[in-house]
Amino acid sequence: MIPARPFYMIRHGETVMNALKLSCGGGIDTPLNEDGRRQAEAAALALQALVEKPTLIINSGMSRTRDTTVIINKYINLPVLEDNELREHMLGEWENKPWDDIIPHLRAGTKPEGGESADEFAARIKAALARNLEEHASQRVLFVTHGGLFHSFQRMHGQHRRTFIPNATLHRFDPEPAHQPMPWRIQVLNWTDGGLKIKPSPICPSQPAPNHDPA
Repeated sequence: MIPARPFYMIRHGETVMNALKLSCGGGIDTPLNEDGRRQAEAAALALQALVEKPTLIINSGMSRTRDTTVIINKYINLPVLEDNELREHMLGEWENKPWDDIIPHLRAGTKPEGGESADEFAARIKAALARNLEEHASQRVLFVTHGGLFHSFQRMHGQHRRTFIPNATLHRFDPEPAHQPMPWRIQVLNWTDGGLKIKPSPICPSQPAPNHDPA
């Protein structure tokens, strides 16, 4: 199981292939575009405004998460580690294909040739999150990752729907054992109109209203 400790997670900023609506899993390194850099800048402001800031950043080692890390870390200057096990879903022959073509296969649980099934991906991510949270138990970790990791988090908790996760959206995960359908309260923290706005995440829409006050 994932240790019951608070952590943060953010999807990287928009990339060149995101803008083209082409799949780019763990087998393709695609750079941030200008919109992606601006999105990461806004996330940096959100992080700076937090009362309870992360103390360690761990990214997937892919260039899009490395570049996002550099931008979001400009104000808080945290130590950074990389873990290749946090890379995006390995899509094999589905890499560089239009998302409209491959999403039905992902929803059906089909395994791409040369890649991972959704269940295999979820198992890899679950193990990587658990290991990092155990190894860095004294830290509040911020994982700089990929949209697929949010989908895997849903899947490992029995939720098989795919919720769209906008680029560079910062999420806070708080353990809440009695909460259903998953034992976490998940909140989205956005820098909007010059201030930090906090709301429940659509990953787990039944959760109660947020209770973390911004600075």
